[in-house]
Amino acid sequence: MKNSKEIFERLPENEKIQLIEKVLPCSGTVRQLEQNMFSEKQYDEMYDIFFNSIDWAQGIEIDEICVHDKVHVVNGQSELGNDYEACGYYSDGILLFIEDIEHSI
Repeated sequence: MKNSKEIFERLPENEKIQLIEKVLPCSGTVRQLEQNMFSEKQYDEMYDIFFNSIDWAQGIEIDEICVHDKVHVVNGQSELGNDYEACGYYSDGILLFIEDIEHSI
């Protein structure tokens, strides 16, 4: 299952700031980032915004869990121009969530 906090912590600072501004507008974004005291719900909301804002491209298959569920490498680029690679969990061809995200420089 997705780990929203882990995904958030692996993002570059500019991506984090943009997500905080969307979830907690007018809250002192930099201060919020420095304190890093978000609720699980806020992490989940930031994850959902981030995940849905990227057109993830399905790459090679890593694992076949069953006939319906598979894990693929996925790649995508955010609107800020950050490139990402992650493990994408698919069920019947639909991307459900990502894990193990890496920011490509």
